[in-house]
Amino acid sequence: MIFYLYKLYGYIPQIIAIYIFVLVFLLPIVKRSSLNIYDPLYYYFFIFLIPAFVGFFSFGLLFDTMSFWVISSFIAVLFIIITCFRPGTVNLEDNLPKHFQIILLFLCLIVLLANFYINVYLPGKIPILMKDSVDIRFSASQNSRVLYWLSLSINSIPAIIFAISRYRYVRRFSLFVFFIYFLLSLLMASKGAILSCVFLEVLVLFISKSRKDYVRFRFHKKILLILICLTIGAIPFYLYTIGVASGASSGVEKIILFKLFYRFFYAFDQLIPAFKLNLIKEHYLPISQIGLNIVQYQFLSIYKLISGFSPKFDSIGAFIIYKLYGSLYGNAHAYPNSNLIMECLLTSGVVLGGIFYFLELSIIFYIRKYTISKTVNIIRLFLFIVSVYSPYGIFLSGLEFINRMIFLIMFISFCWCIYYFLLMVSKRQRAI
Repeated sequence: MIFYLYKLYGYIPQIIAIYIFVLVFLLPIVKRSSLNIYDPLYYYFFIFLIPAFVGFFSFGLLFDTMSFWVISSFIAVLFIIITCFRPGTVNLEDNLPKHFQIILLFLCLIVLLANFYINVYLPGKIPILMKDSVDIRFSASQNSRVLYWLSLSINSIPAIIFAISRYRYVRRFSLFVFFIYFLLSLLMASKGAILSCVFLEVLVLFISKSRKDYVRFRFHKKILLILICLTIGAIPFYLYTIGVASGASSGVEKIILFKLFYRFFYAFDQLIPAFKLNLIKEHYLPISQIGLNIVQYQFLSIYKLISGFSPKFDSIGAFIIYKLYGSLYGNAHAYPNSNLIMECLLTSGVVLGGIFYFLELSIIFYIRKYTISKTVNIIRLFLFIVSVYSPYGIFLSGLEFINRMIFLIMFISFCWCIYYFLLMVSKRQRAI
Protein backbone atom coordinates (compact mmCIF):
# COMPACT_ATOMS: atom_id res chain seq x y z
CA MET A 1 0.00 0.00 0.00
CA ILE A 2 3.00 2.34 0.32
CA PHE A 3 3.04 2.52 -3.50
CA TYR A 4 -0.52 3.87 -3.45
CA LEU A 5 0.44 6.54 -0.91
CA TYR A 6 2.71 8.04 -3.55
CA LYS A 7 -0.10 7.90 -6.11
CA LEU A 8 -2.23 10.03 -3.76
CA TYR A 9 0.16 12.96 -4.27
CA GLY A 10 -1.84 13.79 -7.38
CA TYR A 11 -4.98 14.16 -5.27
CA ILE A 12 -3.77 16.72 -2.74
CA PRO A 13 -6.69 19.17 -3.30
CA GLN A 14 -9.24 16.37 -2.91
CA ILE A 15 -7.51 15.09 0.25
CA ILE A 16 -7.60 18.60 1.73
CA ALA A 17 -11.31 18.74 0.90
CA ILE A 18 -11.82 15.37 2.65
CA TYR A 19 -9.94 16.62 5.71
CA ILE A 20 -12.13 19.74 5.83
CA PHE A 21 -15.24 17.55 5.47
CA VAL A 22 -14.19 15.42 8.45
CA LEU A 23 -13.45 18.51 10.57
CA VAL A 24 -16.58 20.43 9.58
CA PHE A 25 -19.17 17.64 9.54
CA LEU A 26 -17.95 14.63 11.53
CA LEU A 27 -16.02 16.28 14.36
CA PRO A 28 -18.99 18.46 15.48
CA ILE A 29 -21.18 15.34 15.65
CA VAL A 30 -18.72 13.73 18.05
CA LYS A 31 -18.21 16.94 20.02
CA ARG A 32 -21.94 17.45 20.60
CA SER A 33 -22.17 13.91 22.00
CA SER A 34 -19.13 14.36 24.28
CA LEU A 35 -19.23 15.76 27.81
CA ASN A 36 -16.13 17.88 27.20
CA ILE A 37 -12.98 17.85 25.05
CA TYR A 38 -11.34 15.45 27.53
CA ASP A 39 -14.05 12.85 26.94
CA PRO A 40 -12.49 9.66 25.44
CA LEU A 41 -15.21 9.79 22.79
CA TYR A 42 -13.88 13.15 21.63
CA TYR A 43 -10.12 13.10 22.13
CA TYR A 44 -9.67 9.59 20.67
CA PHE A 45 -11.59 10.63 17.58
CA PHE A 46 -9.65 13.88 17.28
CA ILE A 47 -6.18 12.33 17.67
CA PHE A 48 -6.54 8.89 16.07
CA LEU A 49 -9.72 8.55 14.02
CA ILE A 50 -9.62 11.82 12.07
CA PRO A 51 -6.41 10.83 10.20
CA ALA A 52 -7.76 7.27 9.86
CA PHE A 53 -11.01 8.44 8.25
CA VAL A 54 -9.15 10.92 6.04
CA GLY A 55 -6.92 8.04 4.90
CA PHE A 56 -9.91 5.79 4.28
CA PHE A 57 -11.80 8.32 2.14
CA SER A 58 -8.59 9.36 0.36
CA PHE A 59 -7.93 5.80 -0.81
CA GLY A 60 -11.49 5.83 -2.10
CA LEU A 61 -10.23 8.27 -4.75
CA LEU A 62 -8.04 5.46 -6.11
CA PHE A 63 -10.42 2.53 -5.68
CA ASP A 64 -13.99 3.61 -6.39
CA THR A 65 -15.65 0.23 -5.84
CA MET A 66 -19.05 -0.86 -4.62
CA SER A 67 -17.42 -2.13 -1.45
CA PHE A 68 -16.12 1.38 -0.70
CA TRP A 69 -19.63 2.78 -0.69
CA VAL A 70 -21.01 -0.08 1.38
CA ILE A 71 -18.30 0.41 4.03
CA SER A 72 -18.81 4.19 3.90
CA SER A 73 -22.51 3.71 4.64
CA PHE A 74 -21.59 1.59 7.67
CA ILE A 75 -19.29 4.37 8.87
CA ALA A 76 -22.19 6.83 8.48
CA VAL A 77 -24.28 4.58 10.74
CA LEU A 78 -21.64 4.94 13.46
CA PHE A 79 -22.11 8.72 13.52
CA ILE A 80 -25.91 8.40 13.44
CA ILE A 81 -25.75 6.17 16.52
CA ILE A 82 -23.35 8.58 18.27
CA THR A 83 -25.88 11.36 17.61
CA CYS A 84 -28.85 9.31 18.85
CA PHE A 85 -27.27 8.46 22.21
CA ARG A 86 -26.05 11.81 23.45
CA PRO A 87 -25.60 11.89 27.23
CA GLY A 88 -28.26 13.69 29.24
CA THR A 89 -27.67 14.02 32.96
CA VAL A 90 -24.13 13.52 34.26
CA ASN A 91 -23.08 11.93 37.54
CA LEU A 92 -19.98 9.66 37.58
CA GLU A 93 -19.51 10.03 41.35
CA ASP A 94 -17.51 7.35 43.11
CA ASN A 95 -19.73 4.78 44.80
CA LEU A 96 -17.17 1.96 44.99
CA PRO A 97 -16.31 0.57 48.44
CA LYS A 98 -12.86 1.66 49.52
CA HIS A 99 -11.61 -1.84 50.32
CA PHE A 100 -12.95 -3.19 47.04
CA GLN A 101 -10.84 -0.61 45.20
CA ILE A 102 -7.76 -1.70 47.15
CA ILE A 103 -8.40 -5.38 46.37
CA LEU A 104 -8.95 -4.52 42.71
CA LEU A 105 -5.67 -2.63 42.50
CA PHE A 106 -3.69 -5.23 44.45
CA LEU A 107 -4.82 -8.10 42.23
CA CYS A 108 -4.28 -5.95 39.16
CA LEU A 109 -0.68 -5.40 40.27
CA ILE A 110 -0.19 -9.14 40.77
CA VAL A 111 -1.55 -9.93 37.28
CA LEU A 112 0.64 -7.29 35.60
CA LEU A 113 3.78 -8.52 37.36
CA ALA A 114 2.91 -12.18 36.75
CA ASN A 115 2.34 -11.55 33.05
CA PHE A 116 5.69 -9.80 32.73
CA TYR A 117 7.51 -12.51 34.68
CA ILE A 118 5.99 -15.50 32.87
CA ASN A 119 5.68 -14.10 29.33
CA VAL A 120 8.72 -11.81 29.21
CA TYR A 121 11.29 -12.46 31.93
CA LEU A 122 11.29 -16.28 31.95
CA PRO A 123 11.78 -16.60 28.14
CA GLY A 124 14.65 -14.11 28.50
CA LYS A 125 13.24 -11.79 25.85
CA ILE A 126 12.82 -8.30 27.28
CA PRO A 127 11.93 -6.39 24.09
CA ILE A 128 13.35 -2.99 25.02
CA LEU A 129 16.80 -4.56 25.56
CA MET A 130 16.84 -6.38 22.22
CA LYS A 131 17.31 -5.40 18.61
CA ASP A 132 14.08 -4.77 16.65
CA SER A 133 12.20 -4.70 19.94
CA VAL A 134 9.06 -3.30 18.29
CA ASP A 135 8.68 -6.66 16.48
CA ILE A 136 9.98 -8.91 19.26
CA ARG A 137 7.33 -7.55 21.64
CA PHE A 138 4.76 -9.79 19.94
CA SER A 139 6.50 -12.87 21.31
CA ALA A 140 5.72 -11.69 24.86
CA SER A 141 2.52 -13.71 24.98
CA GLN A 142 3.61 -17.24 24.17
CA ASN A 143 4.04 -18.84 27.60
CA SER A 144 0.54 -17.98 28.81
CA ARG A 145 -2.01 -16.54 26.42
CA VAL A 146 -4.62 -16.44 29.19
CA LEU A 147 -2.38 -14.31 31.39
CA TYR A 148 -1.56 -12.08 28.44
CA TRP A 149 -5.23 -11.44 27.63
CA LEU A 150 -6.08 -10.93 31.29
CA SER A 151 -3.31 -8.35 31.61
CA LEU A 152 -4.45 -6.66 28.41
CA SER A 153 -8.03 -6.50 29.68
CA ILE A 154 -7.35 -4.97 33.10
CA ASN A 155 -4.40 -2.64 32.41
CA SER A 156 -6.72 0.39 32.32
CA ILE A 157 -8.01 -0.18 35.87
CA PRO A 158 -5.24 1.72 37.75
CA ALA A 159 -5.79 4.86 35.66
CA ILE A 160 -9.57 4.63 36.02
CA ILE A 161 -9.44 4.16 39.79
CA PHE A 162 -7.01 7.08 40.08
CA ALA A 163 -9.47 9.26 38.14
CA ILE A 164 -12.71 8.28 39.86
CA SER A 165 -11.75 7.38 43.45
CA ARG A 166 -12.68 9.82 46.22
CA TYR A 167 -10.16 8.27 48.63
CA ARG A 168 -6.77 9.93 48.74
CA TYR A 169 -4.81 6.86 49.80
CA VAL A 170 -6.51 4.71 47.16
CA ARG A 171 -5.52 7.25 44.52
CA ARG A 172 -1.91 7.07 45.73
CA PHE A 173 -1.93 3.28 45.53
CA SER A 174 -3.53 3.37 42.07
CA LEU A 175 -0.85 5.82 40.92
CA PHE A 176 1.81 3.39 42.15
CA VAL A 177 0.19 0.49 40.25
CA PHE A 178 -0.11 2.67 37.16
CA PHE A 179 3.58 3.58 37.41
CA ILE A 180 4.47 -0.14 37.52
CA TYR A 181 2.26 -0.76 34.48
CA PHE A 182 3.92 2.17 32.70
CA LEU A 183 7.43 0.79 33.35
CA LEU A 184 6.44 -2.72 32.26
CA SER A 185 4.91 -1.34 29.05
CA LEU A 186 8.14 0.50 28.28
CA LEU A 187 10.15 -2.68 28.88
CA MET A 188 7.80 -4.54 26.53
CA ALA A 189 8.37 -1.86 23.85
CA SER A 190 4.71 -0.97 23.52
CA LYS A 191 4.40 1.89 21.02
CA GLY A 192 1.53 3.46 22.94
CA ALA A 193 3.26 3.27 26.32
CA ILE A 194 4.94 6.64 25.88
CA LEU A 195 1.48 8.29 25.78
CA SER A 196 0.12 6.53 28.89
CA CYS A 197 0.86 9.35 31.35
CA VAL A 198 -0.78 11.92 29.07
CA PHE A 199 -3.92 9.78 28.74
CA LEU A 200 -4.00 9.30 32.52
CA GLU A 201 -4.14 13.06 33.05
CA VAL A 202 -6.72 13.52 30.30
CA LEU A 203 -8.93 10.96 32.03
CA VAL A 204 -8.58 12.80 35.34
CA LEU A 205 -9.56 16.06 33.62
CA PHE A 206 -12.56 14.35 32.03
CA ILE A 207 -13.84 13.05 35.37
CA SER A 208 -13.08 16.19 37.40
CA LYS A 209 -14.69 18.51 34.85
CA SER A 210 -17.74 16.24 34.55
CA ARG A 211 -18.10 16.37 38.35
CA LYS A 212 -17.41 20.14 38.37
CA ASP A 213 -14.44 19.57 40.65
CA TYR A 214 -12.58 22.62 39.37
CA VAL A 215 -9.85 22.61 42.04
CA ARG A 216 -8.62 19.19 40.95
CA PHE A 217 -9.23 20.08 37.31
CA ARG A 218 -6.97 23.15 37.39
CA PHE A 219 -4.22 21.29 39.26
CA HIS A 220 -4.12 18.38 36.80
CA LYS A 221 -4.43 20.66 33.78
CA LYS A 222 -1.04 22.16 34.71
CA ILE A 223 0.41 18.65 35.07
CA LEU A 224 -1.01 17.69 31.67
CA LEU A 225 0.70 20.61 29.93
CA ILE A 226 4.04 19.62 31.48
CA LEU A 227 3.56 15.97 30.50
CA ILE A 228 2.66 16.88 26.91
CA CYS A 229 5.91 18.86 26.53
CA LEU A 230 7.98 16.04 28.05
CA THR A 231 6.23 13.39 25.93
CA ILE A 232 6.73 15.29 22.67
CA GLY A 233 10.44 15.47 23.45
CA ALA A 234 10.64 11.79 24.42
CA ILE A 235 8.67 10.29 21.52
CA PRO A 236 11.44 10.39 18.85
CA PHE A 237 14.03 8.95 21.25
CA TYR A 238 11.66 6.21 22.43
CA LEU A 239 10.57 5.21 18.92
CA TYR A 240 14.21 5.07 17.84
CA THR A 241 15.07 2.94 20.90
CA ILE A 242 12.37 0.33 20.18
CA GLY A 243 13.48 0.03 16.55
CA VAL A 244 10.84 1.92 14.58
CA ALA A 245 13.64 3.11 12.26
CA SER A 246 15.50 -0.19 12.42
CA GLY A 247 18.13 -0.72 9.73
CA ALA A 248 18.43 2.93 8.75
CA SER A 249 21.90 4.46 8.84
CA SER A 250 20.73 7.95 7.92
CA GLY A 251 17.53 9.95 7.75
CA VAL A 252 16.20 8.33 10.94
CA GLU A 253 13.97 11.31 11.74
CA LYS A 254 12.33 11.19 8.30
CA ILE A 255 11.74 7.44 8.58
CA ILE A 256 10.12 7.81 12.01
CA LEU A 257 7.90 10.65 10.77
CA PHE A 258 6.90 8.66 7.69
CA LYS A 259 6.04 5.57 9.74
CA LEU A 260 3.99 7.66 12.16
CA PHE A 261 2.16 9.24 9.23
CA TYR A 262 1.64 5.83 7.62
CA ARG A 263 0.32 4.33 10.87
CA PHE A 264 -2.21 7.12 11.39
CA PHE A 265 -3.22 7.63 7.75
CA TYR A 266 -3.45 3.90 7.02
CA ALA A 267 -4.95 2.92 10.40
CA PHE A 268 -7.89 1.16 8.72
CA ASP A 269 -5.52 -1.40 7.23
CA GLN A 270 -8.36 -3.89 6.86
CA LEU A 271 -11.09 -1.64 5.40
CA ILE A 272 -8.89 -0.17 2.65
CA PRO A 273 -7.73 -3.55 1.21
CA ALA A 274 -11.31 -4.81 1.51
CA PHE A 275 -12.72 -2.16 -0.79
CA LYS A 276 -9.63 -2.27 -3.02
CA LEU A 277 -10.35 -5.98 -3.61
CA ASN A 278 -14.09 -5.27 -3.68
CA LEU A 279 -14.74 -8.11 -1.23
CA ILE A 280 -18.29 -7.01 -0.44
CA LYS A 281 -19.52 -7.25 -4.03
CA GLU A 282 -22.39 -9.72 -4.53
CA HIS A 283 -22.37 -10.81 -0.90
CA TYR A 284 -25.71 -9.42 0.19
CA LEU A 285 -26.99 -12.81 1.33
CA PRO A 286 -26.10 -13.97 4.87
CA ILE A 287 -23.15 -16.03 3.62
CA SER A 288 -19.89 -16.14 5.56
CA GLN A 289 -16.72 -15.72 3.54
CA ILE A 290 -14.49 -16.93 6.39
CA GLY A 291 -16.45 -20.04 7.42
CA LEU A 292 -17.72 -18.55 10.70
CA ASN A 293 -20.87 -16.67 11.59
CA ILE A 294 -20.68 -13.46 13.61
CA VAL A 295 -21.31 -15.15 16.98
CA GLN A 296 -18.74 -17.87 16.33
CA TYR A 297 -16.19 -15.30 15.22
CA GLN A 298 -16.59 -12.81 18.06
CA PHE A 299 -16.59 -15.63 20.65
CA LEU A 300 -13.93 -17.53 18.73
CA SER A 301 -11.72 -18.35 21.72
CA ILE A 302 -14.64 -19.97 23.56
CA TYR A 303 -15.98 -21.62 20.39
CA LYS A 304 -12.61 -23.26 19.64
CA LEU A 305 -12.29 -24.40 23.24
CA ILE A 306 -15.74 -26.01 23.32
CA SER A 307 -15.94 -27.45 19.81
CA GLY A 308 -12.27 -28.15 19.11
CA PHE A 309 -12.84 -26.59 15.69
CA SER A 310 -9.84 -24.89 14.08
CA PRO A 311 -10.91 -22.42 11.36
CA LYS A 312 -8.78 -21.67 8.34
CA PHE A 313 -8.97 -17.96 9.11
CA ASP A 314 -8.96 -17.18 12.81
CA SER A 315 -9.05 -13.43 12.21
CA ILE A 316 -10.30 -10.92 9.68
CA GLY A 317 -6.70 -9.84 9.21
CA ALA A 318 -5.69 -13.34 8.13
CA PHE A 319 -8.50 -13.42 5.56
CA ILE A 320 -7.47 -10.01 4.18
CA ILE A 321 -3.82 -11.11 3.86
CA TYR A 322 -4.89 -14.33 2.12
CA LYS A 323 -6.96 -12.36 -0.39
CA LEU A 324 -4.12 -9.89 -0.97
CA TYR A 325 -1.24 -12.36 -1.39
CA GLY A 326 -2.87 -15.76 -1.89
CA SER A 327 -1.30 -17.21 1.26
CA LEU A 328 -0.68 -16.49 4.93
CA TYR A 329 2.70 -15.60 6.39
CA GLY A 330 4.39 -16.65 9.60
CA ASN A 331 4.00 -13.63 11.88
CA ALA A 332 0.28 -13.48 12.59
CA HIS A 333 0.80 -10.37 14.72
CA ALA A 334 1.67 -8.43 11.56
CA TYR A 335 -1.78 -9.08 10.09
CA PRO A 336 -4.15 -6.12 9.78
CA ASN A 337 -6.28 -5.36 12.82
CA SER A 338 -9.86 -6.52 12.94
CA ASN A 339 -12.80 -4.14 12.59
CA LEU A 340 -16.48 -4.49 13.42
CA ILE A 341 -17.54 -3.47 9.91
CA MET A 342 -15.53 -6.24 8.29
CA GLU A 343 -16.52 -8.75 10.97
CA CYS A 344 -20.19 -8.17 10.24
CA LEU A 345 -19.88 -7.99 6.44
CA LEU A 346 -17.58 -10.99 5.97
CA THR A 347 -19.48 -13.26 8.36
CA SER A 348 -23.08 -12.25 7.68
CA GLY A 349 -23.34 -10.30 4.42
CA VAL A 350 -24.60 -6.74 4.00
CA VAL A 351 -28.19 -7.06 5.28
CA LEU A 352 -27.79 -9.36 8.28
CA GLY A 353 -24.33 -7.95 8.97
CA GLY A 354 -25.79 -4.44 8.98
CA ILE A 355 -28.37 -5.50 11.56
CA PHE A 356 -25.69 -6.98 13.85
CA TYR A 357 -23.51 -3.91 13.35
CA PHE A 358 -26.34 -1.52 14.26
CA LEU A 359 -27.39 -3.54 17.31
CA GLU A 360 -23.89 -3.94 18.75
CA LEU A 361 -22.98 -0.27 18.40
CA SER A 362 -26.39 0.85 19.70
CA ILE A 363 -26.05 -1.31 22.81
CA ILE A 364 -22.59 0.07 23.64
CA PHE A 365 -23.55 3.72 23.13
CA TYR A 366 -26.79 3.26 25.07
CA ILE A 367 -24.77 1.75 27.93
CA ARG A 368 -22.42 4.74 27.69
CA LYS A 369 -25.32 7.17 28.02
CA TYR A 370 -26.74 5.20 30.96
CA THR A 371 -23.40 4.86 32.76
CA ILE A 372 -22.58 8.57 32.52
CA SER A 373 -25.86 9.42 34.25
CA LYS A 374 -25.19 7.15 37.27
CA THR A 375 -22.68 6.79 40.07
CA VAL A 376 -19.81 4.36 39.54
CA ASN A 377 -20.48 1.20 41.57
CA ILE A 378 -19.07 -2.30 41.19
CA ILE A 379 -21.32 -3.23 38.25
CA ARG A 380 -21.06 0.13 36.53
CA LEU A 381 -17.27 0.08 36.84
CA PHE A 382 -17.31 -2.64 34.18
CA LEU A 383 -19.77 -0.63 32.08
CA PHE A 384 -17.59 2.46 32.47
CA ILE A 385 -14.52 0.64 31.16
CA VAL A 386 -16.20 -0.87 28.10
CA SER A 387 -18.39 2.08 27.06
CA VAL A 388 -17.04 5.35 28.51
CA TYR A 389 -13.30 4.74 28.76
CA SER A 390 -13.10 2.92 25.38
CA PRO A 391 -16.24 3.91 23.44
CA TYR A 392 -14.74 2.91 20.08
CA GLY A 393 -13.43 -0.42 21.34
CA ILE A 394 -16.11 -2.56 19.73
CA PHE A 395 -15.96 -0.57 16.47
CA LEU A 396 -12.21 -1.07 16.15
CA SER A 397 -12.39 -4.81 16.88
CA GLY A 398 -15.44 -6.75 18.00
CA LEU A 399 -13.36 -9.90 18.52
CA GLU A 400 -10.83 -8.21 20.78
CA PHE A 401 -13.58 -6.26 22.55
CA ILE A 402 -15.48 -9.45 23.44
CA ASN A 403 -12.30 -11.19 24.62
CA ARG A 404 -11.39 -8.28 26.88
CA MET A 405 -14.96 -8.04 28.14
CA ILE A 406 -15.00 -11.70 29.18
CA PHE A 407 -11.71 -11.43 31.07
CA LEU A 408 -12.77 -8.14 32.65
CA ILE A 409 -16.05 -9.61 33.91
CA MET A 410 -14.19 -12.58 35.39
CA PHE A 411 -11.59 -10.36 37.07
CA ILE A 412 -14.04 -7.86 38.59
CA SER A 413 -16.33 -10.70 39.74
CA PHE A 414 -13.38 -12.48 41.40
CA CYS A 415 -12.37 -9.26 43.18
CA TRP A 416 -15.96 -8.76 44.34
CA CYS A 417 -16.10 -12.32 45.71
CA ILE A 418 -12.93 -11.71 47.73
CA TYR A 419 -14.28 -8.38 48.98
CA TYR A 420 -17.65 -9.91 49.94
CA PHE A 421 -15.98 -12.83 51.70
CA LEU A 422 -13.72 -10.54 53.74
CA LEU A 423 -16.68 -8.30 54.52
CA MET A 424 -18.72 -11.23 55.85
CA VAL A 425 -15.77 -12.46 57.93
CA SER A 426 -15.32 -8.97 59.37
CA LYS A 427 -19.01 -8.68 60.26
CA ARG A 428 -18.99 -12.07 61.95
CA GLN A 429 -15.97 -11.14 64.02
CA ARG A 430 -17.64 -7.94 65.15
CA ALA A 431 -20.77 -9.88 66.10
CA ILE A 432 -18.67 -12.19 68.28
